Amino acid sequence: MDKGNKEGPVRTVGAPSDYGIIAAPNNFLDNAGAVNIASLDPVMLADGVLQRVKPEFGSSFGADMRALKSLFVQMRDTGKFDRPLFIRKVHDIRGEAGTFGYQLVSGIGRMIYEFIPSIDKAGQTEQMAIVAHL
Repeated sequence: MDKGNKEGPVRTVGAPSDYGIIAAPNNFLDNAGAVNIASLDPVMLADGVLQRVKPEFGSSFGADMRALKSLFVQMRDTGKFDRPLFIRKVHDIRGEAGTFGYQLVSGIGRMIYEFIPSIDKAGQTEQMAIVAHL
């Protein structure tokens, strides 16, 4: 079972007939379409994929913002402010916005992303600032 070589022991788990190779789907190629990828600039190819999925961002952005606002209201109403969760949600939204070229959304997201860690508690003034950003 173990055969030594200069890199250490080699383990043989089963005979080749005991397993098979499963080809994983390549979703990037599906989104990029049938093109000769080797001849394309990778940045241009990635930009093309982003442009194709950019229209989907609008609906997902709306849903993400509704969920973030709902999370904030829940935290405010219960008095249990989960700072790491809130920051993570804001980070995700601002990152997606920046990826798709929505710099205003990304900039506002950056401001709230930097503001939240700077506060000790979410008092009335801090909550008003958060609501203004949302």
